[in-house]
Order: sequence, then structure tokens, then C-alpha cells
Amino acid sequence: MTAQTVKIEVSLPQEEFRQIERLRRELKLSRSALITQAIRQLLEERQRKDNIQRYITGYRDHPETPEEYAGFQEMAQRAFSQEPWNGEQG
Repeated sequence: MTAQTVKIEVSLPQEEFRQIERLRRELKLSRSALITQAIRQLLEERQRKDNIQRYITGYRDHPETPEEYAGFQEMAQRAFSQEPWNGEQG
């Protein structure tokens, strides 16, 4: 083990242990690697949800002004009107 790892002991219900064992054999991973991967995914998902919530809260607290919205709409219309799939050429 490297200096940057910590060894822990975890108790699991027997059925979850069996499922983990089947999965780690299927993925050809050690228990540590599988559990580390699962924890990373859990933490990343939690961070993603936190980021989305912060975005929603920020947008609710500071929505764009009508002038900003009109500007965005104008830019989008200009950009999309130049796309060949639009049927029009700008």
C-alpha cells in the first residue's frame, strides 16, 4: 500500500458480499479496486447533483434579464440560419 491509502474494515450483509464477489470476478477487479470504483462513482454522482442544484438555485436567484434573453435569441437565430440543414442560407 502506498502512503496515500488507508485500509478499512467493512461489514456487509452476506447477499451483498456475494453480489460484489460475482461482479468483481466478472470485471476482473480486486475487492479494493471494485469498492474504490463504486465509492468514486457515488461521490462523483453526488457532486454532479450538488452542482446541478447550485446551478438551479443560482439561476432562480439571478435569472437573465429580458434584454439578455432577447440577445441570446438573436444570436441563436443568426447562428442557426447559417446551418445547411435549416433550409435557408444566411
